[in-house]
Order: sequence, then structure tokens, then C-alpha cells
Amino acid sequence: MRHFTARWLLLLLLFAQVAAVRASLCDVDDNTAQSALSDGLLALRYQRGFRDAALTSRALGNGPGRSAEEIADHLAQNPGFFDLDRNGRMDGLADGLVLLRYQLGFRGEPLTGGLLGADALRRHPATYSALLDFACKGVSLPGMRWYDVLEGVCTECRWGQGSWQQQQQ
Repeated sequence: MRHFTARWLLLLLLFAQVAAVRASLCDVDDNTAQSALSDGLLALRYQRGFRDAALTSRALGNGPGRSAEEIADHLAQNPGFFDLDRNGRMDGLADGLVLLRYQLGFRGEPLTGGLLGADALRRHPATYSALLDFACKGVSLPGMRWYDVLEGVCTECRWGQGSWQQQQQ
């Protein structure tokens, strides 16, 4: 019984750590609230080259847990997530605007419309919605593994036959 309880406790701790990592990715200023006018704007500004005071001026949410330098570090240390289209670079006019639109409630074609370049590996709006639902809200479906989504293993995934699958070309 003691061994069984220890396993469950270990699994709960691991799940809590994974959930905290996922939630903190989209909460760029680390104030425990996700907002397009703070977190989305901070990501977009960073991707456009803003740093220090120019990065955070009038963009922080209430009670930020990160300084301008820590925000820049957070964004720089997670390029696998913030390069949403997986084209090899974090671009504010594509990746940043997709995150901003997502946080404003855009879904489907309005989420990505006019933003994806020819070199974007992720093409389908539903893939972006699934990725951001998973990373920002902790929402997932059976068969969706957090490391596949965040590390971009599944660049164009679709729900089918009871699990997430790589889209066939």
C-alpha cells in the first residue's frame, strides 16, 4: 500500500510540474493571468527586437513576476514554442500575431489568415488552436503528448481514429 501511494504521489508531482511549465509559457509576464494586451504584446515586441524598457513599457499585466530581462530570457529559452509556425525563426508578424490573435479569442481561419509565409511548416489553423489550447490552457485530447506538441514533433496534426496523428502529405 505504501509503495502504491508513493507512485501516485510521484505521478501527481510530475503532472503538476508539467502543468506549471505549460501554463507559464503563455503567461509571459508571469502574473498568473494570460492576456493579449500584456503577454501577447510582450511576445510580439520581443520577436520584433524590442528589449529592456521598450519591451515592457505599458505592456505588463498587474503584478508581473518577471522583469524585462527575465521576460526576454523566458522568450529566448523557449524558441520551440514561440516559433509557432516552425519556420526556424520567431517572427512577430507571424508567430507573435498568431499568439496575440489566439489570446483575443480568434479561432479557425481568422487565427492565421494572412500571417503564414511559404516557409511555415504548420499550415492548418486547427493545429495552431490545438497547440495553443494545450500550451496555454492545459487542454489536450487522448493521444496528444505534451512533448510532441511543444517540441514541434507534430507540425500538422489532426485528430483521427482516437488519437493525434501526423497529417499525411
